Amino acid sequence: MNEIIKMEELTPEVREAISCHQQICESGKVAASALADMGRGLKRMRDGKLYAQLGYETFAEYLEKNGDYSFKERQAYTYIKAVESFSDKFLTEHGDLGITKLGLLTALSEQDAVEVIESSDLSGLNADEVKALVREKQALGEQLSFWKEEAQSAKDDAAGYEGEMGKLKERATAAEMNVEKLNKRIEKLKKSHQKELGKLSAELEMVKRENDEPKITDEQRKEIAGEEVKQVSAEYEKQIEELKAEYRAKAEAAEEEKKKLESKLNSRSPDEQMAAMKIYFENVQNAVNTFTAKIDLLADEEVKQKMRGGAIKYLSIVIDELKEGEGK
Repeated sequence: MNEIIKMEELTPEVREAISCHQQICESGKVAASALADMGRGLKRMRDGKLYAQLGYETFAEYLEKNGDYSFKERQAYTYIKAVESFSDKFLTEHGDLGITKLGLLTALSEQDAVEVIESSDLSGLNADEVKALVREKQALGEQLSFWKEEAQSAKDDAAGYEGEMGKLKERATAAEMNVEKLNKRIEKLKKSHQKELGKLSAELEMVKRENDEPKITDEQRKEIAGEEVKQVSAEYEKQIEELKAEYRAKAEAAEEEKKKLESKLNSRSPDEQMAAMKIYFENVQNAVNTFTAKIDLLADEEVKQKMRGGAIKYLSIVIDELKEGEGK
């Protein structure tokens, strides 16, 4: 009745129709309230076993034989399920649907039940049709939950891949540093051998000057010196080759480990992923421990504080991101 109507301007028949409509609305409100009250009363009688005080052995016996009203046990449990599943506000607003339809809606959360009611006119549907709507809503909810899990899994995989790529870059950087160290060692060996060769040449010259034995000629001395030079050079070349072999072995091992980690990263096997995660975690621990130890070796106190502050800031960001992921 959306229009304001003066009662004195209406015919007796119209006034009677309006009065009947208002009575129906009030009765609907009372019926909805009574439905919730009935459910709460039945729940209290069952949970507290109050029926025993009235001489009944079971709740079912009380329902069927109390003499004042008769309920099938299944119907009583439908009322109880409704008050356990829905708020008083929900039951008051939608009690006009009847206990049968409300009982079917208890398979959903209250929010999902409201969405079904708002999207469909349940008053015009029978029980089977309402049941079909409930099943459809459950299926949509399961599908939505599945895709949420898939999205989270994809997000976790992406985060893990980015983290692993960071670790691989760090290893590549470490490998480059090792190469630089090996090159420095090679240069150092070259200088050392050159110095040794210089000393040997000086000693040979001294021998040439001091040795006056006629049995050893200058040519023979040169040959002897040449052999010694060859030996020193051969030793030098051997050490160079050993260093090169050591570097190649380390580089091959690093490359092999990189391939294994990439394989585990791309694997969908939980065991493989767990094994990779353990390696990543160990690498994180080792890196943090090494970084902390190196800070203590710094001579400049101001630099120490800057490094510590930067590390604390970065680790705080990592902790916050981990906490956000845990909440999801």
